[in-house]
Amino acid sequence: MRFLVAGTDNCLFSKVNDIADVYKPNAQVVISSTIENMFLMLNNVKDFDLVFIDLDFLGKEWRYYMKRIISKIGDARLVIVTNKESVKIFSFLFDSGVYSYILKKYDGNVLKIILELLVRGFAYFPPELIRQYALEEDTAASSDFALPEGKHLTPRQRQVLICLGRGLSNKEIASELSISEATVKLHVNNLMRVMDVDNRTQIVLMAQKLGFLP
Repeated sequence: MRFLVAGTDNCLFSKVNDIADVYKPNAQVVISSTIENMFLMLNNVKDFDLVFIDLDFLGKEWRYYMKRIISKIGDARLVIVTNKESVKIFSFLFDSGVYSYILKKYDGNVLKIILELLVRGFAYFPPELIRQYALEEDTAASSDFALPEGKHLTPRQRQVLICLGRGLSNKEIASELSISEATVKLHVNNLMRVMDVDNRTQIVLMAQKLGFLP
């Protein structure tokens, strides 16, 4: 198992190394303390399992760098570590397919538990940011896309639905909406759930029946 750790937070990343030693004794932890070296590693090494990125060390151009990182990591699971608790930043990264999101304010014991989960294959997101994200999605839902029983489609679900109506594949939807294929699959599954259908073809047929699609 191989981890890439990019940033300058020595305390946090030493814990990544310690956890890897305990739970994956044969794991290799590669440290990159500059952006240039980080991209050099991403370009030359294609088998990272977990990629830890210190969002704060990317600076003001973090959105630009994040898009580049996401385009290069392949099947690696991307973990963001940051001081930023903005729901807008979280929403951008969550919709982009980030695997986990860790806040630096967590104390050592909490951080240890989160890192153990990640090494064992589980994801983690701060509950407070997930709640705010869900609330904003619900608030932004349009009555034009109202479902039976008072349900609504979120803005992102509406975007994915329109793409499905155009016959786009998950890969094409991901490219058009600048999100990961894993995130597209998540939205498609949620569409099936809220529309009470079994596959993407039925999503489109139901949407046409409800007047959401022509």
